[in-house]
Amino acid sequence: MMAEKKDYLFKFDTDREINDIAGVLRLDPKVIAAVSARGRDALIVGGLVIVLSGLANFLGSMFFGSGLVGIVAHLTIAVIGVLGFLFFVILLHYIAEKLMGGKAPILSFAKPMAYAFAVTWVNLIYFLQFFSTIWFFIITFTILKTVHQLDTGRAVVSIILALLALGVITVFLGVGTLSEGL
Repeated sequence: MMAEKKDYLFKFDTDREINDIAGVLRLDPKVIAAVSARGRDALIVGGLVIVLSGLANFLGSMFFGSGLVGIVAHLTIAVIGVLGFLFFVILLHYIAEKLMGGKAPILSFAKPMAYAFAVTWVNLIYFLQFFSTIWFFIITFTILKTVHQLDTGRAVVSIILALLALGVITVFLGVGTLSEGL
């Protein structure tokens, strides 16, 4: 009697996923390209990495807040951070593709970027947040060069333009929020 073949949503190979996350964090272009080329399973694992990163940020910042108000505030900040990351990836992809001549579709770029977000897991230790942010941008630079096939200058300009755009959007959202309170 033959065993029935089960069609799972995705096949989770723990060793491969951990090695791929580590490879992206080590700036390995072969791993970045492999993750970029993978299918739905890389998106699901990337989503899990993003959720765990939000949790790590929440837990890391919890030590500096107190009471229910502190918990709600830190949870809100973690959720906004995850949404901000997703917006940053979309914005950066658009800049890289449309303005800088990048060659990757959005999902091919988003998969290794989601794996790269694992660097923020060290935010469990609050004072390491600065270093994880710097390393995240170094990883982002490598992903732009590998996946979008941008040269060094175009990769740097893409990141700077995305950060400037986020800054402008943040200022307008902040000013709008402040003016409503007046």
